[in-house]
Amino acid sequence: MTTATKTAGFALLILFLSGVVWAAVYYANKPVIQVVSSINSPQTSSTPLVWANGKPDVDLTAKPSSPQNKVSTAGNSTTTGIFVSADGKTIVDFSHHDRDESGKPMLFNPFIFNGTTTVFENQFSWRLLDGSKNLIAGDQAYAKSPDMGLPGAFEVKGFFDAIPKSTKGVLELYDESPKDGAEIILIRVPVTLPVIDSSGVNRRTFDVYFGNQKKNPNAEDCSKVYPVARMTFDDELDQTVAMNLHALFKGPTKAEKVKGYMTGLPQGVHEPAVEFKNGNLVLNFDDSLQNGIGGSCLVSTIRAQIVETAKTAIKLANPDFAGDVVITVNGSQDQALQP
Repeated sequence: MTTATKTAGFALLILFLSGVVWAAVYYANKPVIQVVSSINSPQTSSTPLVWANGKPDVDLTAKPSSPQNKVSTAGNSTTTGIFVSADGKTIVDFSHHDRDESGKPMLFNPFIFNGTTTVFENQFSWRLLDGSKNLIAGDQAYAKSPDMGLPGAFEVKGFFDAIPKSTKGVLELYDESPKDGAEIILIRVPVTLPVIDSSGVNRRTFDVYFGNQKKNPNAEDCSKVYPVARMTFDDELDQTVAMNLHALFKGPTKAEKVKGYMTGLPQGVHEPAVEFKNGNLVLNFDDSLQNGIGGSCLVSTIRAQIVETAKTAIKLANPDFAGDVVITVNGSQDQALQP
């Protein structure tokens, strides 16, 4: 073997060994790439998800691909009333609520809960179930996130749409995957529901008002509205206005629609601020009251529905009330329900 050949071989060996050393250093210092899936569940190639019960929990009533977040065992305290999801992305704060002996929040009608969460387009849903999985309450809600991917604060006021059949309950916050629409449980919080007296002592029947195409054909009198009965229960009469309006906004039942009952209210009307001022009951709505409405007849129907429903509520709370029901939008009476 010539000297030139030996020199070339030695140079190749040095080049090979240099490549091995470079590759070892590169992969030893290469960062773990964090992959955020479309359902906002953080995963890494080396660290699996940590679940509240030690493994992914699948709700058989949801789509099979839906992972569930129960209350995290870390950072939770039944003495503080603050509940954190297993992935740390959702927090529900019941620290200002009454709690039972086991530390579960006690929910009455109506109830309020708040917290923070990180969800796609800042929108999520919630539901309250009793021990038999009967739907007691539920709706959509929004998190006020400053930017995409950042946690946003929320506050929700809920109303019972059904009477619980047990004191055991669960509050669930959930979202839908933007990828396939699969339901994603953000957090489950065990709660205690009120005992409903079977004799009906703490139940209340009240009226909400709708138009009726059969009783008032061709809308001969646009302000003519008719009562239909609703039943709920409550512990504080000062909440009756809010609860009665909530029932009104849900509209007539299917059976009532067959009988001709209808509502002029647009979908998605937000609960108004309720205030007693100068002897009157003032209901201050936001713009949702007037979304897509027009025409003097429809406006008259909406106004009559709200005023008559509110009157029945306030009479329950204060039989001596003799004032008017004033409707405002964004604080202005002049801008409210104009044709």
